[in-house]
Amino acid sequence: MDYTKIIGLIFIGVAAFSVIYYNNFQKSAEGKDERGMLIQYQTYKFMFQIVYCGVGILLVLRMVRIFSIEQLENSLYILLILTYILGAFYIYRKGK
Repeated sequence: MDYTKIIGLIFIGVAAFSVIYYNNFQKSAEGKDERGMLIQYQTYKFMFQIVYCGVGILLVLRMVRIFSIEQLENSLYILLILTYILGAFYIYRKGK
């Protein structure tokens, strides 16, 4: 099996775990109290900044013709998945 496929499968597994962790925090008692709501607000703000800056950078790279359309599409998918992974990590660090 090719190493890129193995890395891709690991990446998808980590992303799935992150989404599950993120959703479990939102539905938990800790996520519904005042501190949990503050953590969720900070996480949304953090994730929005990542997406906003990332999309801007990717569009600039596309405008100067560094990326093709296919590479831009794949990079957007990776950016969104990484955003969920970083959001789950952010909640984990703030939740301690």
